Amino acid sequence: MRDEAGANKLADKISVVRGTMESLTLREQVRLASTSRVLAGVHGNAMSWVIMLPAEPFPCALLEVYPTNISRMHDYVDWSRAAGVRYWSMETPIDPQTA
Repeated sequence: MRDEAGANKLADKISVVRGTMESLTLREQVRLASTSRVLAGVHGNAMSWVIMLPAEPFPCALLEVYPTNISRMHDYVDWSRAAGVRYWSMETPIDPQTA
């Protein structure tokens, strides 16, 4: 957005949930994942929630963050493709023990 008013208008239309899935009940986790448009997180088992992202009416996206100290795997690329979800990844110097 080039202007603050445009950014504020967009912010009114989105909701960001920050936290860990394990703090939610299973029902809450399924509801959250199945109503999300983007799932972003550090590589790990939580990325498997990609299968619950809705592929319609708008494509969803998975952003997988890789700490620089682990080798890249491609598990969630295939999972995303099978679920009809767009996949992106990025590498960052995050220590998974403190993230």
